[in-house]
Amino acid sequence: MPDNRSETPDPAVRSPSLHDEAAIRYLTIGRIVCELMNSDRPINRQAICCKLLKRLEQAQCRDEKRVYHRLLRMLFGRH
Repeated sequence: MPDNRSETPDPAVRSPSLHDEAAIRYLTIGRIVCELMNSDRPINRQAICCKLLKRLEQAQCRDEKRVYHRLLRMLFGRH
C-alpha cells in the first residue's frame, strides 16, 4: 500500500513554533524513517535520499528547501 503522506510537504518545516533547524532536521529524518518502516521498505541511504528528493521537489518555501538540502549534504558526508 503506497504511503501518500510522504507526497505532501512536511508541515513541521514550516511550523513557526520550531525555529531550531537542528530539531527540524531530526524530526524530518525521524518521519522519513517511520514512513519507510510503515511501508516495509528497507531503511538505507538510497531510500532516505529518494524521500528527501521528493520532498525537495515539492518544497514551497526557501526554509523548507534549505532543510532538505542540508539533510542531503549530511547524507553524503558534505556537511
